[in-house]
Amino acid sequence: MNTNALSLIEQLIERTKNEEISWKPYSNEKSKVKPLYSSLLDSASISSVITRPVFLPNGSYFCTYNNGCFFLLLYQLVTSSVKIELRAQTNHSTNSKLCASSSTDDSQVASQLKRLYNLVESKPDSSEIDEFINSFIQNE
Repeated sequence: MNTNALSLIEQLIERTKNEEISWKPYSNEKSKVKPLYSSLLDSASISSVITRPVFLPNGSYFCTYNNGCFFLLLYQLVTSSVKIELRAQTNHSTNSKLCASSSTDDSQVASQLKRLYNLVESKPDSSEIDEFINSFIQNE
């Protein structure tokens, strides 16, 4: 069991529930996930385009924290199933880091990651709407 990944996911769940962090739908304009580090010598990085998962930006989310971002990225697999990745990056990093994936052999990490995703997906970001309403009320 990857206790570091599990602790991170549990903290993200708790802070999301307590509204200490706010997740927003992924958008290339507002936040761009940086590529994962890969060596040119790594044969695993040369995977077939046919078997490579397809990124689904419409089902993906991000949140900012201090000088970085967390990403919940959704991918469509060839088998018609989906994969969730939790990634982190700082504002000044060159790459993002894969913290957890729902395709891991660790069932506890995979289930907690799905729990986080379901929580984020069920909580629509209404901060922009709240700002609009407050602006309207203040300009009576």
